[in-house]
Amino acid sequence: MRRKSIRLPFTISALATLLATSAFAQDRLGVSDPQAYLIEEAEEIALSRSAAPASISADASVLVLQEDGTYKLAVEGTNDWTCFTGRSWTGPAQFKDGKRVWTARAFDTKIRAPQCFNEAGAKSMLKMHRIATWHFMNGATTDEVDMAIGYALTTGEIAQPAVGAMSYMYSPDQVLTPDGGRFHPHVMIYQPHVTQADYGKGSPMKGVPLVTESGTVFATTVILSSHWSDGTPASGM
Repeated sequence: MRRKSIRLPFTISALATLLATSAFAQDRLGVSDPQAYLIEEAEEIALSRSAAPASISADASVLVLQEDGTYKLAVEGTNDWTCFTGRSWTGPAQFKDGKRVWTARAFDTKIRAPQCFNEAGAKSMLKMHRIATWHFMNGATTDEVDMAIGYALTTGEIAQPAVGAMSYMYSPDQVLTPDGGRFHPHVMIYQPHVTQADYGKGSPMKGVPLVTESGTVFATTVILSSHWSDGTPASGM
């Protein structure tokens, strides 16, 4: 694929944000074949809707990824919820010494992460995922994506998660690991700068909430549920 040039204007404050979140240059990581991440539209709609109970997802808007990196509004909802299927790079970020670290796993074409966001979650976390997706699908490197997200935060294009921002990840058909594995059904509550220490130590399997991206603006509290969206019990719960 011919790589498109991406030019991103930024201010001094945006650059400071980027230096705080971006890892060392990792230009070799990225998307080489955008088509490998595409799904047939009807299949993607059904998969995205499976992220939440039907009482929510049946009336939600549904987005479908296009080859140009945009998400098409395939279904216009009526209840202020939005469902989509994230690709591999939408997983929780990993950090080392305060800097974001990307790995090859973030570009595994098999990973599918269906989520349904409420309105507050769509303005923050979903918007961040959409920006990252557009850049990656258009040939951006990990450094360029970190820059784009940092710039969008400083300009307000991405809102910091408001009180109540959340999403469901209840799909029994989720694929979250390269070998086809899935996690337990769970709710994700977005609480900027919350840390694992705020909830104490312990296993999420024993009732202690798990915090991903601890201490960052995208800190997420993960609370497990006992059942998938289709009503079947989650094993081991």
